[in-house]
Amino acid sequence: MRIFEFKNNESLIYRTQFILNKKELILNEVKSIIKETNEGYIIGDYLINKNGMMEKFIPNESILLKPAYLSVSRAFIDNDIQMKWYWNKLGINDLNFYVRDTKITDNKITFIGSLNTRYVNLMQLEITYSYTDKGLKVNTKSKVNSTIDFLPRFGFTFIVDSNLNTADYFGYGPYEAYNDRHQASILSNHKLAVFSKDNCFNYPYPQESGSHYNTYQASVKSNNNNGIDFISNNPFSFQAIPFELFDFKDHSHLMNYNSNKTVINIDYKMSGVGSGSCGPKLLDKYQFNEKEFNFEFIINIR
Repeated sequence: MRIFEFKNNESLIYRTQFILNKKELILNEVKSIIKETNEGYIIGDYLINKNGMMEKFIPNESILLKPAYLSVSRAFIDNDIQMKWYWNKLGINDLNFYVRDTKITDNKITFIGSLNTRYVNLMQLEITYSYTDKGLKVNTKSKVNSTIDFLPRFGFTFIVDSNLNTADYFGYGPYEAYNDRHQASILSNHKLAVFSKDNCFNYPYPQESGSHYNTYQASVKSNNNNGIDFISNNPFSFQAIPFELFDFKDHSHLMNYNSNKTVINIDYKMSGVGSGSCGPKLLDKYQFNEKEFNFEFIINIR
């Protein structure tokens, strides 16, 4: 990584960055017998429920407060005003992954189905889990309904114990960063305090905040170093805040809300911020509008 800065009398005028040598993450699959139980499927140290979502980390069941789930929505920002009526019509705040088939081959388990709202089929989806020497590999293959415009995001949400209150990540920071709004941030190693007011901006009207564009690895941990690591060969959007999506809707001032959880979002992509409240619709190049995509990352709970 090289950072070039241009200053005038110590005032920063311009900054640019270059990644000089990107090393690929090398994974070695570990032979692991997949065991079916009444609750789901055990692969390595993880329990995947029959809905295809991570249910438990078996050595420390208290870390995950509830099963992971898929997210395509966000707490609407002011600039989403031109799209939120459409997204609300789709019903994207209430998702279900309907599993039609489950296949176990070698050391992998694949859940095949569709991601639906109450009103529409959003996408055909396959989620495959396999055990590696770096942790549990999660791979998704998605084919989005061709009639869908663009979506706010696609990713996994993990609700964990509030003792996991700090994070280290390599991505754009220290400020919140999105694909069209990251010029004030640096692609580097950063730290954040989940419950800090600096982490989730106190907008007058609660809305999306605290995401970090172009993240390659992230660790959310407690004071005794228990935690969760995420890593990928391809950048993702990372967020660790005290609030779930419904908290933004149910509370008019989030900073007066005492959260007892840490919410981690690992997104394949998130649409940009734009200027829709007083300007044109978000430009195509900043929309999450892909009709077919694969998303793969490693999760390691320790």
